[in-house]
Amino acid sequence: MVLTFGITTDLTAQVDDLPFHEDFEQDFKRSKDFLDNWKANTTDSKLLGQQNEGSNRSLYMVPEGEHLTINADLSLNLSGKNHVYMAFDVATRKNGSREDQKRTKLSVSISTDGGKTFGFGMKIGPEMGMSNTDSKEPKNYKYPFPPLANGKRNVVIRFKAKAGGGPHKAAKLLIDDVKVSEALSDRFAPFICGEVSPSSLRTMRIDFSEPLALLQAENPRNYVFTVAEIPQHLAYVSPTNKVPRVNRARVINDGYSVLLGFSPALEQGEYYTFNLKNITDLAGNDTKFTLDNLVYNVPKPGDLMFTEVLFNDPSGAHPMDKLQFVEIFNPTNRPVPLGGLRIKGAISAHNMPNVKVYPGKFWVVTRNAEAFEQTFGFPAWEWKGSWIQYDESHEGETIESQQLYIQTTVHHGVSYVDKMTFNFSEEPWKSLNEAGRSMELCNIPRNKWTPETWVLANNQGKPYEYYAGRNNVSFDIFATPLYEHRKNSIKTCGVSGKKIIVCHKTPRGYHELCIDPADLRSHLNHGDQAGSCEGDCSNNITFRSELEEETIPITDTYLTVTPNPVREMATINISPDLGAIQLVKVLGINGRKMRQIEADNQTIFSFPVNDLPAGMYLLQIRTDLGSYTERLVVQ
Repeated sequence: MVLTFGITTDLTAQVDDLPFHEDFEQDFKRSKDFLDNWKANTTDSKLLGQQNEGSNRSLYMVPEGEHLTINADLSLNLSGKNHVYMAFDVATRKNGSREDQKRTKLSVSISTDGGKTFGFGMKIGPEMGMSNTDSKEPKNYKYPFPPLANGKRNVVIRFKAKAGGGPHKAAKLLIDDVKVSEALSDRFAPFICGEVSPSSLRTMRIDFSEPLALLQAENPRNYVFTVAEIPQHLAYVSPTNKVPRVNRARVINDGYSVLLGFSPALEQGEYYTFNLKNITDLAGNDTKFTLDNLVYNVPKPGDLMFTEVLFNDPSGAHPMDKLQFVEIFNPTNRPVPLGGLRIKGAISAHNMPNVKVYPGKFWVVTRNAEAFEQTFGFPAWEWKGSWIQYDESHEGETIESQQLYIQTTVHHGVSYVDKMTFNFSEEPWKSLNEAGRSMELCNIPRNKWTPETWVLANNQGKPYEYYAGRNNVSFDIFATPLYEHRKNSIKTCGVSGKKIIVCHKTPRGYHELCIDPADLRSHLNHGDQAGSCEGDCSNNITFRSELEEETIPITDTYLTVTPNPVREMATINISPDLGAIQLVKVLGINGRKMRQIEADNQTIFSFPVNDLPAGMYLLQIRTDLGSYTERLVVQ
C-alpha cells in the first residue's frame, strides 16, 4: 500500500522539533484547529473535545457510525529525521445507557503530502473494536512511521475513529500522552497495513509498512494455514479437513507487499488460522502475526434473501434481552455457505458460522437464542451485536428508515448478497410494526423491495407462547420461522412432501406446478412465484409478474482493471451480476495471444504483468455469464 508522495506548498502549522509530546492539558479551542499543530474534521463537542477527569485531561472522540468518522490530525516536519515512531495511550469510557453496546474502532495512518492522501493504516486495539465500557487502565500503543516518511517536511498523522451502524451510542475513546520520537536505528518490526483478507479462494495480498527481506518473504514455508478452532457458538458443523498450503509467495510493490497463492484452495465459508513466521524487514526485525478467523465467502447477489423479520417483542424486556430474529432463504439450486458473512444495518451480526444453507431451506439468526428455542422449539444462531430499533425504544420519536443487508467477506467493491430498506414511521411499513408479529415475505418474489410484498405473520391464528422471563408472564407471538413452519409462502407437495408448489406463468395464464426445491430459482427468474396461485399470506392475489418490472439494484454494475497503467500486478474487479471470472486472455494490440490465465470463478482476480513488454494490451475476460474486453497499459 504505497502512497503517492508529491511535493506540495500547502504547508500547515507543524511540529519542527522532536521529541514532541502532547498531553492535552492545554485548553481546546472550539475550532477545527483545536490545538497548535492539530486539526479535526468536526467541531461538534458531542463528537470530539477535551475530557476532564480531575487533574488529568485527554482528547475524546465519539463517532456516530461507519460513514460518520472522526479524524484528529497532527502535522509534523520530519526534515532530517529518520526512524521516527509515535507512542500514545488509549482508554475508553462508557457512553450512554446499558443498551448502548456499540464498539468504536480506532486506526492510525500517515500522509506525506500535507494530508491529501493517507496510507499505512494500523488498527489499534481489538479486531472488533473497543467495548463501550470504562477501561480500568489506559493501554500504550506504538506506531512506527514507514521509511517513506523519513525526511519529509509535510507529514500528517491521522487518528481515525468509527463505529458501526444503528442508533446506539458508541464507546468514547480517550487518547492521551502522544509522543513522537526519533530512534537511533530501525528497531521496529514491520506491521501489516489494513485488513488481511483473501482476494479469492486461491490468492491473497498482504501489505506491510516497510520493505521486506526478499529471501524470507518469498519462502512459502513462512506462511502457514491451519483449520481454525471454531468458538462454541459458531460450531454448527465440523470443520473441513482440507488445509490450504501456500505454494507461491512473491514480493511486489517495491518490497512493501507480498502476493500469496494457495494450493489446495480455501474452502468457501471455512474459517482458518493464518500465521506468519520469519518475515523480516531489511534490518532483520521479525514480524509476528496470527489471524484466527481468516475466511473467504463471496456469494452472488440473490444467493440468499431475507424472508422474515421479527423485531417487535411484545414484552417489557430490556432491549438487550428482547426476542428478535431474521430469517434468510436459499433460492438457488446449490448449497450456499454462510461462514464469514455479516448481516448489518438495523442489526449487527458478524462472522456467521461455518454452516451451509441448502437449496430451498431457511436459516434463522436471533438476538436471544434461549428465548427463541423456548418459544419455537428449535435452536437459532445468536448474534452478539446491536438489535433492530422501533418506535417504543425511542419513546415515540420518529426514527429514520433502516436497512438490512448481507455483506460478503470482501467489504469493498462487491455487491451485497441481499438488501432491504424499511421505515416503520411511514405507511405501509408502519402497519407492519405490530407487537408480537413478524413480517414475512409472501411468495418469495424476486422484486421484494416494496413493502407491499411483506405482510404480518398469522400462523393460521395459532400463536406461540413466549415467556420474557418476568414473573412468568406469557405473550403471544405470531411468526413462521423455518421451512416447516411457514403457511402460504411455501407449500409442500408430492408423495413424501419434499417438493414445493409454484405458481407458473404461461402465455395462457397461471397454473400450479409441483417442483423440486432445487429448481425454484429458475422458476423465479422466469416470472413464477413460490406458493399457490390462489393468493399470498394476506389472501390477496399478487403475482410477482404483475409487479413493476424495474427492480432496485443492489449496486451499480462494474468491471474495472486497476491500476491502469500498471507496472507489477493488475487486478480485475467485476460485479457478481456480470458473472465470476473463469479465464483471462492477454492479447497484444495486433491480436496475438500473450498469455492465458485460469481464474477459478472469482470476482476479484490479480495477475502479474511485470514480465510483459511495455505497451497497450487487450484483456479478454470470460465469465460464466459472458465475455468482456478491457484495455490495459503496461509501463
